[in-house]
Amino acid sequence: MKKNLGAFLALFLIVVSCKSKGYFSQAIEGEQVQVTKDTEEDEAIRDYLSPFRYHLNKYLDNVLSHNKNTMVKDIKTLENGEMNMPIGNFFADAICEQADDHFYKKKKKHVDFAMFNWGGIRSELPEGNVTTRMTYQMMPFENQLVVAEVTGSQLYDMAMYLFENKLPHPISGQVQLTMNQRGEVVSFLINKKPVLRKKRYFVCTFDYLYNGGDRMYFFKDSLSVTNISYNAREALIDYLRKTDVLDFRSDGRFKIK
Repeated sequence: MKKNLGAFLALFLIVVSCKSKGYFSQAIEGEQVQVTKDTEEDEAIRDYLSPFRYHLNKYLDNVLSHNKNTMVKDIKTLENGEMNMPIGNFFADAICEQADDHFYKKKKKHVDFAMFNWGGIRSELPEGNVTTRMTYQMMPFENQLVVAEVTGSQLYDMAMYLFENKLPHPISGQVQLTMNQRGEVVSFLINKKPVLRKKRYFVCTFDYLYNGGDRMYFFKDSLSVTNISYNAREALIDYLRKTDVLDFRSDGRFKIK
């Protein structure tokens, strides 16, 4: 009955406001209210939101895994030509492993490796328990995972991009790339096999990067792309749930001698 009454009132207001001469406008007055840290909390709203806040915090504080060593996001710690860091290695390896299962179910093929951007990681991962909240802090974006089919020649373009950026962009452990100070590739292996320029490879990355984000234009001429309908943060959470202890280190997967 209340719903019918509401609908009737809405219709009545529309009819009476539409006169034969056309619509009329009415001024609406308001005032701007500044919300600061000193603004008093509305008790009614607080009480209404309290159950939601409780369940949200319970979800976010759920322990997923344990991190053996603090993994920082600070390129000042790079040394001896290593262009990879523990936190990036964890990020790429975890997502690659999870994405491979989803890609195989769709295409009956495996992901060769995964690559992401350094800026995509937004926080460090401290030693100790790893919670769901920490994954949101590390990966706050809603990036979807895609798998791009590329040639070996495009991977050499990727190598030059990595050299010119001088950043430890997350790359999964299937890659072993060594370059010299002139930007020449000394060794480039994927799954312990040399990268062949005419061979096709399947690379997992963000949809944002596939579309040229962070100037990763080497993806633009991909032979195909598959959206595996999987969120990057979900992949991290799924990996952490099945992994008791994290123990990642710099391991030479990309270095400049």
